[in-house]
Amino acid sequence: GFEISENTENEDDYVTNNYGSSSNGSGANKAKSTNNADAIERRKDVETVVNVVNGNGSVSSIDSVIKSYDDKKEEEDLAWLKIIATLKSINEKISNTQNKLKSSEQKQKQLQQQLNEANSDNNKTNTNTAELERRLKFEKDELKTKYESQIRTLNADKQRLESELSKVKASTNYVEPKQEIKKVVVNESEAAAKVEELTKEKQQLQTVVRAKDEIIANAKKEIEKLKKEIRTLKEEEEKEELQLDNIAKDRAKKLLEERVKDQQQGTMNEAQAALGKKKTITEMLNDATKDDAVNIIHSMGVIKFDYDKTLKRDTYNLDLTNNSVLRRLTNEQRKIWMFLLGHTICDKSGQQKIEKVKMSNMNIDDKVFCAFMDILIENVDAWAATEWWLESNKIGNEGMKKLTQFLALAPE
Repeated sequence: GFEISENTENEDDYVTNNYGSSSNGSGANKAKSTNNADAIERRKDVETVVNVVNGNGSVSSIDSVIKSYDDKKEEEDLAWLKIIATLKSINEKISNTQNKLKSSEQKQKQLQQQLNEANSDNNKTNTNTAELERRLKFEKDELKTKYESQIRTLNADKQRLESELSKVKASTNYVEPKQEIKKVVVNESEAAAKVEELTKEKQQLQTVVRAKDEIIANAKKEIEKLKKEIRTLKEEEEKEELQLDNIAKDRAKKLLEERVKDQQQGTMNEAQAALGKKKTITEMLNDATKDDAVNIIHSMGVIKFDYDKTLKRDTYNLDLTNNSVLRRLTNEQRKIWMFLLGHTICDKSGQQKIEKVKMSNMNIDDKVFCAFMDILIENVDAWAATEWWLESNKIGNEGMKKLTQFLALAPE
């Protein structure tokens, strides 16, 4: 995909002196050709190891690379072997940290499941307690009604007997019916005993509920403790990852810069030999072909590596923001220069691919942009950029149609 965002970087100066030929180029070529095979092999080894560290290969690939150095005794080979062994150690530390984090997350899930089960048991207990309380209240009310009715009946009998007794006392001696009164007292004691029994059952259930609450509280404390441990692990992992990223970034950046520098130096020497004594941009553009595109654009100093904080690695970028080169050229030269720029972005020579293209505020008009887009559409299979800035240029309807056509063809 593509991102279009604001960019306010300073204008790059166009220096025509960069197009001069190197006086000691042939001597450098001879020196590099001597160790060319070893250098290429070492670069391939480091690329393999860096890919494994970035998660794009297996650890066995590193072991194979290290094993290939068993018979090499040169100091430079041993130095490279140290770098590869360090990268392997970094990869193992990253893998161990990720395994620890996964283990902690699994433990947290288990505790969460236990908490859910405890909550479910608690809900069931609460339901049983409520049901018991309702039953207890119902039985208590029923017994109360029953015994109140019996007491009222007995009181009525008592009054009736007392009335009869008062009549009998006048003529005979009469013993009071203490047995009947005792029966009423016994019935009240049974009711109290029943109430006390139900109260004890309720207290037992409340004890069970309190125990459940304590279990849930302890589980919550354990979960909170685990969360703190996980946060601590993540913080330690981020610190370790930052340190490892800094080490890996510096070493990988150095290796990549050396590799690209070697590639570009070779192609620049070839271009300088082919271009001969041409030094001005006019002379250079007159006979330039698409094969000279990368060398000419790179000689302007606008292609370089930059560290991407999001991707946590270096990206190969073309930065022409605020560049005034088009303002200094004639209309015909502008077309030729944009032709070379298009073939640089969609280079098919096998060199490092450009990943970010910044072309904001370059004074690009619709006519030049359409011709430029034709080059990109024709070579869309070589497009590798993931970001492209084009703001503050005079692109019209035709240019936007070309851009839309290109976006439909470009890989996502």
